[in-house]
Order: sequence, then C-alpha cells, then structure tokens
Amino acid sequence: MSPLIRWRVRAARGFDDIALHYTVDGSEPTAQSPAFGDVLDRYLPATLKIAPFRRGVPYLPSQTFQSVDNKVLGKPINYLTGPDPHYAGTATQLVDGVIGDDDFNDGLWVGWRGADLDATLDLQPATPFHRIQMRFLQQSGSWALLPRRVTFAVSDDGKSWRTLQSTPIAVDPMDLRATIRTVRFDAAAPVTARYLRVTAQNYGMLPAGHEGAGKPAHLFTDEILVQ
Repeated sequence: MSPLIRWRVRAARGFDDIALHYTVDGSEPTAQSPAFGDVLDRYLPATLKIAPFRRGVPYLPSQTFQSVDNKVLGKPINYLTGPDPHYAGTATQLVDGVIGDDDFNDGLWVGWRGADLDATLDLQPATPFHRIQMRFLQQSGSWALLPRRVTFAVSDDGKSWRTLQSTPIAVDPMDLRATIRTVRFDAAAPVTARYLRVTAQNYGMLPAGHEGAGKPAHLFTDEILVQ
C-alpha cells in the first residue's frame, strides 16, 4: 500500500480534559495506552479500539474500528440511486477501508430504503485483483433485511460489462437475530479491470406477519472490499 494512503479518525471530545487512548491490536485501551487529541492518522490496517479517559479514569465504553487493506480505498464511486439520507454516511463511505459492527447506527453502514444498491467504482487505472467481498446486515426488527441477490461485474470502458458472479440469498424476514452475511468472489486467476459494478437487490416490501408488513425494507452494507 502506498504510504500516502491513510485512515483518519476524527473525534468530538466534548471536554478539553478528555484523553482518547487507543490500541491497534483489538485489546482494551488503558490510561497507559497511546493517546491522541481530535485526529488520529493510521497508515496500516489495524483493529483500532478507542476509549475516552478523564483524569485517568474511563469515561465511556471503548469503540472498535477495523480498517482493512482495500484496492478501491478512496476511489470514485457513483450510485444509480443514492443511499437513504439517514444512513448515507460520506460519499466514499463504502470505500473508506473501515468495517462496521452489528449495529447499523454505528456510522459505518450505508443503507437504502426500498431501493437496490447499484454502485460503480472507477479503479483508476485498470487494476488486477483476485477477490471482492461485501457484508450485509439483517436486523429484521428494525426492518433491515439481507438482499435477495448480489452481483459483481467488471468493465474496461464503463459501458460493456462482464458478470463475475451473481449470488442468490435466501432471506427469512421473520428471523429477528442480528445477522451479518458475507458475499465473496474469489478468482482462479487475477482479474484486471478499470471499472467494478456491484448490485444488491433489496428485499422489497416486508411480508404479511411482519410488524412492518407493507413497508419497504432497508438494505445495509458497510464496505466494498477488493483485494
């Protein structure tokens, strides 16, 4: 990875005497762990755990951010239909190299209400890769369901597309367990392409018997990972 690529964490501390301590191996931060003020830059993937301390005492529970190496990190991304404004994040949320947890309100998931995910990425320039991976979240009690189908396609010109994989998913809207489903494409030989298109078919209207019957389902994903 180029040393110019970085992950940046911005924090709103609330109090000037709050110290943000962090670890990069997933362990729980202590008052002796490294600290930062309002901005932390990282240049290598890590499982970053951050906890606020005040006068050396834990102030709030820690939060975990998992950053991953990604060949589309920061690349231009265009949506056929934009995400729901309540769950849109930033324009490059799906290519920021940060993985969410099982809570769609953690600011790392992007959501569509009653609409499909249809995104095109420009790899700038044609780039070889061997894997595409995406995660989708189901929390049926909050009307968030897994997609019915996920498709990966590539193009050299952004007009003619070649499907790499189209994966159907059996969705049970009455399953209330929080579930994260990973959809992954692995190439037998490296694929080289300039453009990547990912589509995920929204479940549609919630069925009879569901508390939201007749209302549109949400679709949530947290990262388009290309390696």
